[in-house]
Amino acid sequence: MKCLILAAGLGSRLGKITKNLPKPMIKYKGKPILEHNILCCKKSGITEIFINLHHMGNIIQEYFGDGSKWGVNIKYSYETKLLGTAGALRKISKHINERGFLIICGDNLIDYNLKKIYETHMSHKFLLTITLAILREAQNSGIVTLLEDSSISSFIEKPKQLTSGNHLVNMGVYFLDKKILDYIDTGYCDFANNVFPKLIENNIKIYGHIEEKNVVAFDTIKLYNKNTSSN
Repeated sequence: MKCLILAAGLGSRLGKITKNLPKPMIKYKGKPILEHNILCCKKSGITEIFINLHHMGNIIQEYFGDGSKWGVNIKYSYETKLLGTAGALRKISKHINERGFLIICGDNLIDYNLKKIYETHMSHKFLLTITLAILREAQNSGIVTLLEDSSISSFIEKPKQLTSGNHLVNMGVYFLDKKILDYIDTGYCDFANNVFPKLIENNIKIYGHIEEKNVVAFDTIKLYNKNTSSN
């Protein structure tokens, strides 16, 4: 199994924290977020990893090298202009030759049994599986509505208004099939804002896999302070 870890973003919402540091290199419990995610992949038997780079990508590349220190093989995809989460996948499309290719948003820390989610994806015929969690505070996330067959009927990225109560939220961990490339436009293209709405509009089923665990998020100053205060 192969994985693309998205690590090219600017992390602009964190202000001066990411001025001289890529967001995926923020430390949590003594290790960069990205290192935790790579170790999660390794634990699940995923050793062929691609990382896209842009904002201070040299820091990431110098730290991880070819990945051999962690028992994985890392290749880098440098973007002179940001291509978006889906555009990053299109750039490495020649390496996607299987069902169940994994994508992780590398600036939030995951601790999932990726093998179990992969098996769930392989057990159904949907083009894409999105990992979800139940959250009350979800204004900075993608909000999902599920049907009885666990397919996603709506996806709203960072809604301006939210009803009270719990929400099903996108955790930024996707298993997908190569055919998804048919729905990714050339140039800048984003999964949440472009691809997911297009799939739903075309009645292409997306499977919503609910996990009990939330990711450890660093999306805002508030979350950064909360999740690094005990480091």
